[in-house]
Amino acid sequence: MPRFWILNAFLLSTLVACGGPEDDRSNVIGNGNATEEVEAEDSYSALAYNGACGSGYSVIDSHVLAGGAVYLTYNSSTGKNCVVTVRNTSGSRVQMCAKVSKAGAAWIQDCGSYTSYAGPVYVTASNACIDWGGSIGNSSFYEFGTHCG
Repeated sequence: MPRFWILNAFLLSTLVACGGPEDDRSNVIGNGNATEEVEAEDSYSALAYNGACGSGYSVIDSHVLAGGAVYLTYNSSTGKNCVVTVRNTSGSRVQMCAKVSKAGAAWIQDCGSYTSYAGPVYVTASNACIDWGGSIGNSSFYEFGTHCG
């Protein structure tokens, strides 16, 4: 069995055991084996989210950055989106940002020199699209007009 299949099966079974998002459970059958190939980057992203947005938030999107990742989460009971940018490992301070807004509106942001994460930042965007993203040092990702609802 190729190593990436073993890694993916391990990551998926760990995600399910840790109570990860329901969408990720669709890739797992009773014994924890992956039913389809899953990108290791996506599995890693869901596992590395640090829970900074609070209880009730689930990761709905993420993007890997050099040294970490930026996470978009959603709380269905409050209707709020939250963004947090998390480093893979804590260390000396580095410039980081977490940003979110209703599409086209001014950013709600937390940017500064941090050791482990930036954010959380929140926006309620019922019946609207959002802009979101973040950065760690010179590595950044921003997406515009997405996750409409």
